[in-house]
Amino acid sequence: MTVTLTNTSQRLRVITLVHERYCEVCGRCCCTVTLGRTPRRLAAAVTLPAGGTSDPLDQAVLDLPDVARAIRAGELRADSRPSLPAPGNA
Repeated sequence: MTVTLTNTSQRLRVITLVHERYCEVCGRCCCTVTLGRTPRRLAAAVTLPAGGTSDPLDQAVLDLPDVARAIRAGELRADSRPSLPAPGNA
């Protein structure tokens, strides 16, 4: 399943896709890895302007505490849809 989030608030919202919650539940890492002396993992984020809608996200986004809290408060709306089959697997 995928989820599309809509920002119903009147302000900008940034949702951090926390590795320990989002990537692990999702089953694939969405983080950016910085190179250097010590590689670091930087969590991906979704920025939604007031009234904006996200691209489809894995339903793991609903496990993020900030997202769940914003949905309960009516600041985000989540619309679930079945995932599309991979090309060639239809």
